Amino acid sequence: MSNLTEQPQRPENGAALARVAESVAAIRASVEVAQARPRDEEGARLRALASMQRVGIADAAQYSFPRGKTDVTGPTVKLARELARCWGNIQHGVKIISRDDTEVHIEGWAWDLESNSRVSKESRFAPLVQRKVGKYPNQETKWIVPDERDLNELIAKRGAVLTRNAILELVPSDLVDDCLSRAADTLAKAEAGGDREEQIARTCAAFKPYGVTREMIEGKFGEWTPGVVVTLRSAFNAIRDGLAKPSEFFGETKKSTADILADVLRSKKPEASPDMDEAEVAEPEAPDVAIMRGDYDGTDMFAREGEGE
Repeated sequence: MSNLTEQPQRPENGAALARVAESVAAIRASVEVAQARPRDEEGARLRALASMQRVGIADAAQYSFPRGKTDVTGPTVKLARELARCWGNIQHGVKIISRDDTEVHIEGWAWDLESNSRVSKESRFAPLVQRKVGKYPNQETKWIVPDERDLNELIAKRGAVLTRNAILELVPSDLVDDCLSRAADTLAKAEAGGDREEQIARTCAAFKPYGVTREMIEGKFGEWTPGVVVTLRSAFNAIRDGLAKPSEFFGETKKSTADILADVLRSKKPEASPDMDEAEVAEPEAPDVAIMRGDYDGTDMFAREGEGE
């Protein structure tokens, strides 16, 4: 169970008091049910491993990005949420503690209702987003004040990572490792048994919106082996999740689909004037991660038709 909530204000009327009482009753009921029906840990483990045999879930289970001379890998938000579902009796979500023009303070939390163990992670950040300003190829990336939608996406993105970290402290670490290993096996088998050209086309299509071409992929990884495709999946997850930039894998990228679309949209708008703020002509970034929308459950770009959750 996941949610994004504002810090509750002091109740000032009967309706507010009723909502508080309702929330308290719901929490109490959830705890009572969890303690009355404790999880079957072996059964939960088998459910989690079984879910890793589904390509749509295995595909998004792990991220990987370069850091210096090594690769940083780990479980994604999507895997953490799947583990919370399989492990059972865990609630999780994001709470906005405070928000003003200079700082946003949020908390990502996870609560094991059965053991009454609660983990929370907090983050403070400026309410700013990066946008490309100007016309290609002379664009500059600047920090600007976002509109309400972009700010909500920024909060959801950061909150999802906090929630992931909280969930992973409640779920046994060996179960996480076993699931990552099972997911890797599932992907390797799927790629080994699939059509080579279809795999290449599907992979290139996934990276295309980020300005990455087939030539750039082949220049980095060489021959298209099943192992390379699995590695590319983890790289794509890291880029999609905002943990790494395409340039960290492939160097300077081509002009992205988002930039091309931005040029088309700009051609239909008046040119900037001295009276216009820079943000008025700021261009959108390349497509970002699914968790920017808060649920981290966007369509899997690599999955074949009919596969997925």
